[in-house]
Amino acid sequence: MKARKIILSDFPSLKENFPYAVGTREEIIEHYKNKGEEIDERYISQVLRSYSIRDEYLESIIEKTHRFDIHGNRVGEIRDEDKARAQKELERRKKRREQMKMEKESQAKQDSETE
Repeated sequence: MKARKIILSDFPSLKENFPYAVGTREEIIEHYKNKGEEIDERYISQVLRSYSIRDEYLESIIEKTHRFDIHGNRVGEIRDEDKARAQKELERRKKRREQMKMEKESQAKQDSETE
């Protein structure tokens, strides 16, 4: 995706500094408007989403104390509610993965018994 490369080349810290500050999307939009460049806001959302849906992102919310702006600077503190929400989501994902693994193993066992 061309927009992804543009955004990440303009803001390389987005790949490394999790979690993002509240308002990061709007900050990126404003950056491009100030430069007189157009970039589809949907692409900005997609790029940010591609990182924020990762387990590593949720883990960073739990482990770190601050969020980061588009330049990699520490900004606002991470709220306890955000940490709790991240923990709950990671636990839900872990449970789901375990369930899927058990279902797959059960299916494999059934398949081997019918051969």
